[in-house]
Amino acid sequence: MRKIIQPKLHFFVHRDRQIKVLNYMVKSTPDPYPAWQEGMSYTSWQPGKYAGLESGISIPEMSKETNASWVNLVTTWYQKDSHSTKIYRRRDRTPTDTSLISAIKKMQRLGMHIMLSPHLNLETYSTGTWRGEIGFTDNVKWDEWFESYSEFVLRYAQMAEELGLEIFNIGTELSMTTTQRPDKWIDLIARIREVYSGRLVYTANWFEEYENIRFWKHLDYAGISAYFPLSKKNKPFYFEIKNGWKPWLKKIEAWQKTHGKPVIFPEIGYRSAAGSAKIPW
Repeated sequence: MRKIIQPKLHFFVHRDRQIKVLNYMVKSTPDPYPAWQEGMSYTSWQPGKYAGLESGISIPEMSKETNASWVNLVTTWYQKDSHSTKIYRRRDRTPTDTSLISAIKKMQRLGMHIMLSPHLNLETYSTGTWRGEIGFTDNVKWDEWFESYSEFVLRYAQMAEELGLEIFNIGTELSMTTTQRPDKWIDLIARIREVYSGRLVYTANWFEEYENIRFWKHLDYAGISAYFPLSKKNKPFYFEIKNGWKPWLKKIEAWQKTHGKPVIFPEIGYRSAAGSAKIPW
């Protein structure tokens, strides 16, 4: 175990949303984790693209051009709407295992470290809801949803173990489930640890979730989808964007002291568009 006196905030950046992040220090207790992770999120919503020619070109380019040594590799499954309890893969949208493993092996040959992220999206947004509002009013449906979700993530946790992946992301921005049923998440974490020996993280939404999660102590990292608004202007200057980070970083530092876990940004990025510092998502 090596001592880390002041680990920096870890981060990942979307492939199409590259930005520089402030060199910020978060005090923590000594731990064996890397002090700094420079990485990118890498995503496809097509079954075979990870094994395709474009991916074969873009993975080494990502490593060379961005200096990324870590990758947040995403595979997405679906449920019909925020009140559905069945989670399933889409043959036309979910990467196949063969395709996913192909990308993993390409990254590993380049010496890159990998965080595997099983991701959940809704098929229907007609009611104005999103995955952060998945929730139920009775225990039977909660049990059904968590059993379906557990089957979904456990198959990828087993894959991560077999392929020697360093970090496994147990979920992303499932705000209502994490704040209303932390007991279910604690049970799931225990089940994942039975099949996966690497580090675990959950990625909380930046708004009204990460500070309200009560199971950080059961994980190895605390994750945030860091789409923090940084300015009220459509075209702020660089110094205004930099200053816009300061209150958020102060808030994150105070929160980090409450649980002591190293912080990762599994998702962070800003669109190449006017107003992205105001509404990044």
